[in-house]
Amino acid sequence: MNPEHIKTSLRVISKTYRDILESFDMTPIITNVDVSKKAYDQAKRNQTRTGQAPEPWGYTIYHDQPLRFRPIAVPNSIELQVDVYCDIRWEDDIQPVRQDIKVRIWSRHKDIVFRESMDAKKIYHQMYDDANTYKNWRVVSRFHLDRANLGQKSGPEYHLQIGGIPKEYELCWHPEKVNVPRLTFKPMELFLTCQMIAANFFHQEYLTIREKPEWNRQALLCQKWFLLDYYRGCFDAVRNNEVLLDKLWVVN
Repeated sequence: MNPEHIKTSLRVISKTYRDILESFDMTPIITNVDVSKKAYDQAKRNQTRTGQAPEPWGYTIYHDQPLRFRPIAVPNSIELQVDVYCDIRWEDDIQPVRQDIKVRIWSRHKDIVFRESMDAKKIYHQMYDDANTYKNWRVVSRFHLDRANLGQKSGPEYHLQIGGIPKEYELCWHPEKVNVPRLTFKPMELFLTCQMIAANFFHQEYLTIREKPEWNRQALLCQKWFLLDYYRGCFDAVRNNEVLLDKLWVVN
C-alpha cells in the first residue's frame, strides 16, 4: 500500500464528512503516516544487520482524541453521539496487517445513562463527577472491527465483535468473562468505517456525500483495495463447494 493513497483517503474523510463531524485536525494523523513509513523502510533496510523485524507503518487515532461525529437526535429525544478510534498498520501488501477499529455510541439521555433499578450508585457518582471529561455521557454500545492473527484466539480473520474491551470512563456494561462471538465481517479501514457510520446515523447527509466526485472516487478505490480479494475468496469457496466459515477462520 502506498502512503499517498492512505493520506488521500484521510483528507477525503476530513473534507467530505466535515458537515457531520465535530472539529478534528487530521493533519497530525496524515503526518504520522509519512513518519511511520520512513521508519519502517529504514528498519527494513537494517533488518539483516539488527535482526529485528520492522514495526508496521500506518496511523493511530487514540481513544481520548477520537474522530467524533456530531450529536444525533433520535425519536423520544434520545441524543446519541458516535465516535471512532483505531490503529491500522501496513507492511508491503495492500491489506493492513493490523486492523483495530473501535466504534462507540454514547448517550446522555437520563433514562439510559443511569438505570436506577439496575445500576450501582457508584456508576451515578462516576458519571456526574466534575472531574469526568465525559460528564453526563455513557457508552451504550460499542463495536470492535478487528483482524485476527497468529497468537490470538482462533476465529474469523476479519471479524466484528459487539463490546470489546471498554475503557473504564466509558461506563459501558459488558461481562468481561463472556467469550463474545467473533462474527465474520469484511476488511475495514477508516474510510469504510466512516461510510458505515454515515449511512446508518446520518442517512440524508450520506445521500448527498456519496454524490461528491472525490468521495465516490475514494469509495471505489477502497472497495478495490480492501474488498475485492476478500469477496473473490468468498465466492471461490462457495463455487468450489468449500465450507466458507472454515476458509475465513484463523486457527492457532
